Amino acid sequence: MMKKTDGRRISTTVLVLLHGFSGSRASWLPLANQISWNGPVLIPDLAGSGAEVWPDWGVASAFDGRNAPMASGGLSLDDGNLDLLHSDSLGVDGSKNMEGSCEVGSKSAEWLLDSGMGIMAQAVEAWLDAQGVDSFVVVGHSMGGYVALELLSRIPHRIAGLGLFHSHPLADDEEKRNNRRRSLNLIREVGHTRFMDAFVPALFAPANLESCSDRIQELRAIASNQSPQNICRQIEAMMHRKERLNLLLAHRSLPKWVVLGDQDPVIPLAGAWDWMAGLDNLQLDILPNTAHMGMDECPLHCVGLFEEFNNFVNRAQK
Repeated sequence: MMKKTDGRRISTTVLVLLHGFSGSRASWLPLANQISWNGPVLIPDLAGSGAEVWPDWGVASAFDGRNAPMASGGLSLDDGNLDLLHSDSLGVDGSKNMEGSCEVGSKSAEWLLDSGMGIMAQAVEAWLDAQGVDSFVVVGHSMGGYVALELLSRIPHRIAGLGLFHSHPLADDEEKRNNRRRSLNLIREVGHTRFMDAFVPALFAPANLESCSDRIQELRAIASNQSPQNICRQIEAMMHRKERLNLLLAHRSLPKWVVLGDQDPVIPLAGAWDWMAGLDNLQLDILPNTAHMGMDECPLHCVGLFEEFNNFVNRAQK
């Protein structure tokens, strides 16, 4: 629902799309232009992405200093460790000048690590306020799903439906955190641009690489144009995010949507059944022959699924 400038409310269901790591609002645009939704479709840039900067709250990123936590062992893009190249197991900073402090001003780097996802959610909340949005449905891709869950923890009364698009409500375990640290080592070895050149195609199913080649180049450019420092802060936010499964379970009547790819190496389908089992009021869609980028790998299929979710939300509101 949106408010007009005179304070009156428009009775439509606003859809908010949140992009994933290393992306921008442009990550959703090709699909968003095809979605049929009974209300406005809004796509912000998350903090540190696109036109948005990470808020300067007097805190340096922990990875801005030489004392950043790192896993031992060198890596190269030829090691076959493609699991390290996915957004759910990534640590990143392309800067060669890593000198600096882990603590600046009155707030510690630890405070930033604990609050990073909240920073992104707060920025989205402020952006929606500026757009005059009251209640809305939010669908987040990958990291955007984590931000969507953080919004649910902050403003549950404003959320009319929540979608996890190639995303999940779990926190990182220690293995995934170590993978992010190893990926940071890889970034330092080969540089930010070369890392992104390998990172983006690894999000697609091998059978879709040729048909999605033009889109992969576009996404590579979006990723490579991100500030390495801001990307680092996004990674820290993912690395230290809180588990939100209990929050999702508590909102039993909230319309929920989970979209997963049957070939997704980032969020393997086999490991998702346990956390999905207890979710009420759920629309579950498994995308065939798809990895982590359903909006690009099978866009027409996804357009139809968005329409189904729109109807699902509408029925819940009656």
